[in-house]
Amino acid sequence: MSMVNVVQLESNHQYQDSNDCEEFDSIFVCQFLVPQRQSVLIDMKMSMELDVFVGNTIVLDEDVYQLWLDGHTVTDAVRMRMEAGALLECEANAEVLHSDTMDQFRTFQMCERLLQSPSKVANQLLFQIPPHRQTMLIERYYEFDSVFAREVLGKKLSKGTKKDLDDISSKTGIALKSCRRQFDNFKRVFKVVEELKGPLVENIQHHFLLSDVLARDYAAIVFFANSRFETGKRKLQYLSFQDFAFCAGQLISYWTVGAVAMLRALLIHVYIMLDYMDEHQNLSRALVNIASKLTHTKDVRDLFIDLVEKFIEPCRSDKWTTSDLRLFLMHYSSSVHTLEAFSESVLYPVTMKATYVLLCVGLLVLPATICQSPAERDSYTECTDGYEWDVQTQLCRDINECDTIQGACRGEMKCFNHYGGYLCLPRSAYVVTAPEPSSQSEPSVPVETSEAFNPCPVGYRAQGDTCADIDECELDMHDCQPSQQCINTVGTYTCQCPDGYSKIGIECVDIDECRYRYCQHRCINVPGSFSCECEPGFQLAGNNRSCVDVNECEMGAPCQQRCYNSYGTFLCRCDQGYDLGPDGYSCNDIDECSYSSFLCQFQCVNEPGAFSCVCPDGYELLGTRLCQDVNECETGTHLCGERQVCVNIHGGHQCVDHNRCQDPYIQVSENRCICPVVKPECRDMPFSIVHRYMSITSERSVPSDIFQIQATSIYPGANNSFRIRAGDENGEFYIRQINNISAMLVLARAVTGPKEYVLDLEMVSANPLMNYQTSSVLRLSVYVGPHAF
Repeated sequence: MSMVNVVQLESNHQYQDSNDCEEFDSIFVCQFLVPQRQSVLIDMKMSMELDVFVGNTIVLDEDVYQLWLDGHTVTDAVRMRMEAGALLECEANAEVLHSDTMDQFRTFQMCERLLQSPSKVANQLLFQIPPHRQTMLIERYYEFDSVFAREVLGKKLSKGTKKDLDDISSKTGIALKSCRRQFDNFKRVFKVVEELKGPLVENIQHHFLLSDVLARDYAAIVFFANSRFETGKRKLQYLSFQDFAFCAGQLISYWTVGAVAMLRALLIHVYIMLDYMDEHQNLSRALVNIASKLTHTKDVRDLFIDLVEKFIEPCRSDKWTTSDLRLFLMHYSSSVHTLEAFSESVLYPVTMKATYVLLCVGLLVLPATICQSPAERDSYTECTDGYEWDVQTQLCRDINECDTIQGACRGEMKCFNHYGGYLCLPRSAYVVTAPEPSSQSEPSVPVETSEAFNPCPVGYRAQGDTCADIDECELDMHDCQPSQQCINTVGTYTCQCPDGYSKIGIECVDIDECRYRYCQHRCINVPGSFSCECEPGFQLAGNNRSCVDVNECEMGAPCQQRCYNSYGTFLCRCDQGYDLGPDGYSCNDIDECSYSSFLCQFQCVNEPGAFSCVCPDGYELLGTRLCQDVNECETGTHLCGERQVCVNIHGGHQCVDHNRCQDPYIQVSENRCICPVVKPECRDMPFSIVHRYMSITSERSVPSDIFQIQATSIYPGANNSFRIRAGDENGEFYIRQINNISAMLVLARAVTGPKEYVLDLEMVSANPLMNYQTSSVLRLSVYVGPHAF
């Protein structure tokens, strides 16, 4: 929108920039057309003008976006773009390419928070992104690598699995940053849809704005994570993520509850089915049994293992071909559909659907295994934990963990192997085998060769006229084991275990106090005792068992600016205008000026923790960060003399003389000169010259209407024509006549200041009937400012 300031000329008034119209007895009325202004600054208004603010649509390169998604650094991304010929394509140097890549990476990082909640992308105002580009950003952000999905498929989406991402990254060759993004997306989708009701695929599509194909892949991941299917066994390693996703889609579409009805129907018709599959009863029973148990949690988890062990391996041992197998499944499926219990029109549609799913799964997983050559076949000889397969005996044998596991027992603990495992016992509590009875036993206590009568009871001996207790422990008359302590009592003794040990059989074995959770965090077992330790960020309480948080902020945490204590750790934060450094402690000044060239209208100056805007000479800074021209003529800061007139222009002012009339013209008012008709030289010259002044900005859009001329006195029968009499030698301007009494001065070419044009705009009025012709000139001084504002 443009605002038009109309200025009429009168002999006793100087130039004014106002909306008031003034009478003028000559033939001109002038209009200044203020150009349309556009800015990307928000909520910035200038008095007497209307600003139109438009957002800056960000430019995104899909190839750079993919490099960012793949977890590449800026340096690697620049190198890959250069290898792809980006420098030749855009005719730029390496520095420009690096700057462009860094800017786009920053933009993607700023957008990432929005992409984690896709519905916010369309509603936010920070980035103006077209709808088709929004769809691309969301779809690409949630895409994942099939090999990565295969590694985490069926696992619990928790911190425990996230710790394994380093190994997955090394195994698959996918960047760790990309692995983390994909894993976080899996976990985010799982957490959201877990609370929603309704169809799984539709919920994912609606909430995350994904395509149908990608939503179904995420549904497969959620389905496997929720049901905890076993997918990591060695027998299933040949299956890809697409294989499992196909199975998940079939199960989601057709799998419904009703195991009781299913099993009842199968039992009723089992003999009919055997008639249909008389030659392959074992395989038929295997499929029926697997299908009938699909609603039991344990059996559901082992679905694929059951298919391999109970169906695939028997087929492989019988050397079935793929064509034979498909023929069998086709006949099996058609036979099942003929049974009354499998008809959708009666009470058991669940059975038919579950069997259909099972057959689809069978068709998927069988060919890749059955078609193996004999040399490629695996033995699948697996033993229980603690045992290994003995090739010679074809049996499982115990593993001596004390020999195979380095450092199986640490500290003062000793390793003892047993079948299927091992024990860690104190070194002082070594296992002592009870001694076998010897043929000649020697008394442990000296006895008299003559069997004198002992009047004292057992455990006592005569001492004068009294009976004294025998200290069996001191005299080594006890049968306590080396790991036990002998405690003498009156008349006898007892064998006790030291503190921290318990008696198992005849031995004292160290008590593992850590099994009883005496410690809040970490427990370290030692022979006969234990000690507690706390995780980093905590310290032991007075009871030496509990852990209390350490306030690192009060203990000199290395935060450069602000420190916030949290449970078990602390966080460093920076003041506004600073960004936290990679070390997590230091604060680096944010160069706001480098993020956008639209923060300030003229020049942005970065400062510690902030930025400021400056304006060129002749302008003043507004609170909206715009620059406004200073009117030196109104403020009195001009240097014009008494016989001069001050004319304000963009970025400065001009001092012009009161009398600018040149012979043969004479001055009749402050800005008007006439050529008297009594002078002979005036016959071929314009009758009057009116002086006017205006200012425009540099680089103004063209063509642009800047000045309107209009006749105020109209003579009957007169024809008026307008032209530029002088001053437009280079063709920067032209006159467009509107009608018989009005014309417009048009800027034809973009001009750059500071510069001054003096244009003589002439209107010629002629009446052929009356043989009359006259002309008048408006001498317009056009000052071009040094800036575009």
